[in-house]
Amino acid sequence: MRHILKFSTLILLSFLLSLFLAWHTLSAANFGYTVLYDWLDIDKTVQEFAPKNQFKQNFELTEKADHVQLFHDIIKAINTRGSGLADISYFDPKRNQKTPLLHNAEMIHLQDVANLITILNYIAAYLGFALVSLLMVLYHRGQYQFPPLLYSMGATVGICLFATLIIIVFGAEDLFYQWHILVFPENHQWFFYYHESLMTTLMKAPDIFAYIALFLILVTLIYHLIVLSLIKILFTRKLNNSSR
Repeated sequence: MRHILKFSTLILLSFLLSLFLAWHTLSAANFGYTVLYDWLDIDKTVQEFAPKNQFKQNFELTEKADHVQLFHDIIKAINTRGSGLADISYFDPKRNQKTPLLHNAEMIHLQDVANLITILNYIAAYLGFALVSLLMVLYHRGQYQFPPLLYSMGATVGICLFATLIIIVFGAEDLFYQWHILVFPENHQWFFYYHESLMTTLMKAPDIFAYIALFLILVTLIYHLIVLSLIKILFTRKLNNSSR
């Protein structure tokens, strides 16, 4: 029973650490926005809804390179505690000036997102410390036989498949909205129609989040395999040295 508990704890901690690494890796890669831009026909979304925006003007005159940079600026801001949100802007050729991309409600929402990510970063640091501490204890005892990687990854994939089943049963969109209701302050707007938010238009939300979630899962599984492989190698060497 203790062996199963240790195994489960290691799997969980390593998975959460892998999720943290995947998030920051994808953030550095702009979440593949350049590719998703073409897959989701975001240019058409911009051309259709930007002229209807009730707060901003002439965003439809911007180009793909501008949109990629703006998305990058948003991702950078939410990963740095919201720093620079007010400075994100696009060039309006008709007025020959820069125009802030975000209105106040959007900035408040993105600041909420940034605050959440900051908290999760702290949690990830503590979980990483817990994982290293557990590994050190088990390593120095020298009696822990780490399970085959097939079992370890099988457990992780099983959890992911179970989560996918829940999403299918309850509906991805409903769960997405419910998650926002639970996480963000009640009096802060988090849902924006295309005609009231260039941010939503730029991302073609919520469609883009399904692809980002898929990328996040795939990269997490890759990192998880790497982390578990390193742990396996570590304990295999320890056991081999102990048996000599």
